[in-house]
Amino acid sequence: MRTVTKAVLAAVTLLVTVAANASAQRIQVVPRAGVFVSGSSLGEVREGTEAIKADLEGGLGVGLGIELGMPVSPVGFRAGFDYATDSKISTSGINEGSAEAGAKLLAVAGDLVFRPLPQLLVVQPYLLAGAGLKRYDFEVSELDAGVRDIFESQTDFALHGGAGLDVSLGAIALRAEVSDYLSWFQLASESEKEMQHDVFATVGLRISLF
Repeated sequence: MRTVTKAVLAAVTLLVTVAANASAQRIQVVPRAGVFVSGSSLGEVREGTEAIKADLEGGLGVGLGIELGMPVSPVGFRAGFDYATDSKISTSGINEGSAEAGAKLLAVAGDLVFRPLPQLLVVQPYLLAGAGLKRYDFEVSELDAGVRDIFESQTDFALHGGAGLDVSLGAIALRAEVSDYLSWFQLASESEKEMQHDVFATVGLRISLF
């Protein structure tokens, strides 16, 4: 009888432990800041024998993510955004002249986060992959009318991928991350779509709420 009782108690204890772990989902907030770098040209529009070429310059980047994970699983989910606040458009090609205008980039994405190493370690790398939307907002009032017309604010589908490293300090962890939003952008209706690589390199904090 004692053996049966012990077995029952052990089974109940195991079920309670598994249920507790399964329900103990971690909710974490991750504010980040760093730099934004565009890895490709916005495109080129031909005007007769000449062409207008546009590039998106780098600048300050900030981001925020909310992560949901389980202690017993190496895979979690993250929803968040990255925002390039003070980028510039540089244009050249018309009458050998050039001009600058402002641009902002907002990208939102949902990602799967994979942590290949056990979460008991102080230093923990991770990979992320997902998809979302990316929007370019252009401030082109300072450009000449002929150049200004080729820029239109656009929202496009984007793939998102990256890698990072967490250094655990208990309920808070230091984080360094590099990620890339891959999309296609059309500078004007007569131009070809160009593949865009918009990279954010940031550092921040991972703060556990529950």
